[in-house]
Amino acid sequence: MFNLAFRKLSIKKKIKPRNMSTRKQKRRSLAIKKAVVFKEQLQYKVNKAKLKYISKKERKNIWDKVNENTIK
Repeated sequence: MFNLAFRKLSIKKKIKPRNMSTRKQKRRSLAIKKAVVFKEQLQYKVNKAKLKYISKKERKNIWDKVNENTIK
């Protein structure tokens, strides 16, 4: 995640802030913020998709039980 953001801005991650110009420091900090936000959004979407899949599975199980009871 972070490497992608840094690659786009052509800034090396290993460089220490004191060796970089202020403009590059600002760009670096902005890239870190964007990467963190992107990571959080991605994690949220993954969790949401998992919950949706689980609830879908649970609904199917409930309907299977209902159908079994009606057949009996």
